[in-house]
Amino acid sequence: MLGADELRAAFTAFETKIEDYIDIVDYPLDSCVEGSCLEWDQNIGTVEIDGFEASAFYALDAFGALLTYAKSDSQKQSDSISAEPLDREVGDSAGLTLKYALTDYNVDLRWQWQKTFSEDAKEGYQVHNITAVWVPQQFAHKLNITLGVDNLFDELYVSHASRTGSSNHPVFGLLQLDDYEPGRNIKLSASYQF
Repeated sequence: MLGADELRAAFTAFETKIEDYIDIVDYPLDSCVEGSCLEWDQNIGTVEIDGFEASAFYALDAFGALLTYAKSDSQKQSDSISAEPLDREVGDSAGLTLKYALTDYNVDLRWQWQKTFSEDAKEGYQVHNITAVWVPQQFAHKLNITLGVDNLFDELYVSHASRTGSSNHPVFGLLQLDDYEPGRNIKLSASYQF
């Protein structure tokens, strides 16, 4: 099909229900002076997460491509709060991985693009990774040497599943607590299978 050596597609739908979900909520007995509300962990009721994951893979000779899309929506359900999504909802994302094998040199080259779309007040972001994997012929596929660069363009972003926002510290006052992901990362690794 489409002249491909290999063509695959996959689709998975899911629904998750978590009962007695614990979340951070405002402490009801404080006065919230100047935005410094106390918080505590509380059982807020039930959380439902539903969505899907879809992918398509295409390969022709030394070339391969994998396209993915994932969608996830959550909803808190309880008597004390109105239905709303989780604060750390992962949301929707798309990805593309391109792979090319330099068979004469036993090297696989890969480029991966990951896009996470904006979710409520959380900004979207995209990350590019490149990788080269070399398998020396004399080691009969037992030794792999990998050189790669994660977050190639040094994107500054906070994962939607990470902590964001501010907190009132008793000594330092109001602190921004966005949990930024690592910047550009260059890696070199070797693995040997006995």
